[in-house]
Amino acid sequence: AAAATPAEVAQWKAVVAACVPALIEAWEPIMGVKAGKIAYRNMTSRWGSCRKQTQRLTFNTRLGGADESMIEYVVVHELCHLIYADHSARFWALVASCLPDCKQRQIALNRMDMTPKVP
Repeated sequence: AAAATPAEVAQWKAVVAACVPALIEAWEPIMGVKAGKIAYRNMTSRWGSCRKQTQRLTFNTRLGGADESMIEYVVVHELCHLIYADHSARFWALVASCLPDCKQRQIALNRMDMTPKVP
């Protein structure tokens, strides 16, 4: 994926950008948070990131190869960082309260090749 063409990255981004905003919109009122700017990047080592100070969430365009349940896991994970900036026990308890199957989703996501299949 590091050698992906700009066209491939654009395709991945389109898939992710089609899913993420609706998932954020659905989860914000449930969690009582509000995301700021949403960005998409072709990252090599993370599925997402959160900058708590600005509420900026960034999602890896390579999620374009994941199914929606995995994308939802990353969205919820990053939204939880708006409450807890770390990966403390409180953070993981919040993730689990939102997605009781979060461990299974995390395992599936981590097994996924970070190189999405181009449609």
